Amino acid sequence: MSAISTNQLPAAYCGKDQLTALSTVKSLSPPANARWAILVPESQAIRISLAGGSPGTPTAADMLIAVGQPVEITTSLADVRVLEAAASAKVNVWYFG
Repeated sequence: MSAISTNQLPAAYCGKDQLTALSTVKSLSPPANARWAILVPESQAIRISLAGGSPGTPTAADMLIAVGQPVEITTSLADVRVLEAAASAKVNVWYFG
């Protein structure tokens, strides 16, 4: 299974979250039954790492995600790290099981 895909997975909605204050690296806080998530940057682009650990700097993360671009995360949610690419970024997260 690819890390980010467009697979149509069976979905059971588990909850939502909004990550703010992304000038420092943040982890996801999925509900216990969540298996995958959709992330959508709201106000600025974000950078994400899928390998766990800190991306270190905004330029060291795995991927740059543009505002409004939904990203489906099907890897271990515990390994996802989020960092802003520009000041005042926030990201909406929906969890599915």
